[in-house]
Order: sequence, then structure tokens, then C-alpha cells
Amino acid sequence: MGNANGTNKSKAPQLKQSQLDEYVGSTNFTAPEIKALYFHFGQLASDEKGELLINRSDFQSALGMKNSTFVDRLFAVFDENGDGGINFVEFLTILSVLSTKASTKDKLEVSFKIYDMDGDGVIGRDELTAMLRATV
Repeated sequence: MGNANGTNKSKAPQLKQSQLDEYVGSTNFTAPEIKALYFHFGQLASDEKGELLINRSDFQSALGMKNSTFVDRLFAVFDENGDGGINFVEFLTILSVLSTKASTKDKLEVSFKIYDMDGDGVIGRDELTAMLRATV
């Protein structure tokens, strides 16, 4: 995703050192990893109401997946505040949990959220069926 002259430039402004320090302390990533993720986030995100966000369509395109219940669920889990867009903190948080450095417990909690479509703390037969159908 480059601009019109073929260069790959991020739309995101430079991270402040205080932000970088906060992210290092709250995720499983190092400072160089966070800077790289921030750059990639800026390439994917669009300016939505004065904030860089990844919308549902761009999320699907970035994953290279067809429209499905599975993509909807992944997006809903990434979009923790439910505003219809993934901001950098949400992006960083979920990638941290999905990274090889995350605990098994954290990964299982995210996996459970993907399947628990109604958020009731239980994966029902209909939810499991819907997710299994979405992945084939």
C-alpha cells in the first residue's frame, strides 16, 4: 500500500518516546518491533474523524480473506471499544497477545472471544457451528 509515486510511506505521525516506553511496558514487543508495527499500521490505516483507524474493509483486505463470519469476529475482537475501527493501541494489544512471546493463557482468552460471538462467556452450539462453517 504505497502512495501515488510508488513509495511506502506511513500516514502515522512519529511516536513519542513516552508512548514508545508505555507500549514496551504493556506489550510483548521491543521498541524496534513497536516502531515497525506502527509504520505498518500507518500504511493500513485511514484518517477517520481525525484519528488513524483500520476499518473493516481494510482489515479484510490486509488479511487477504473473503468476507466471512470469521473476519467479522476477528475484527470485533481487535476493535475492543466497538467504534468500528481499529486504532493503534488496539492493533498493538491484539498482536502482542497473538505473538510468540504471549502466554498460552492470553492466547486462549483471545481465541475464546473469537468463538463467543454473543459475549456471554459460553461458546454455544450455534456459535461453534457458525465459526466452523466460516473457516471452511
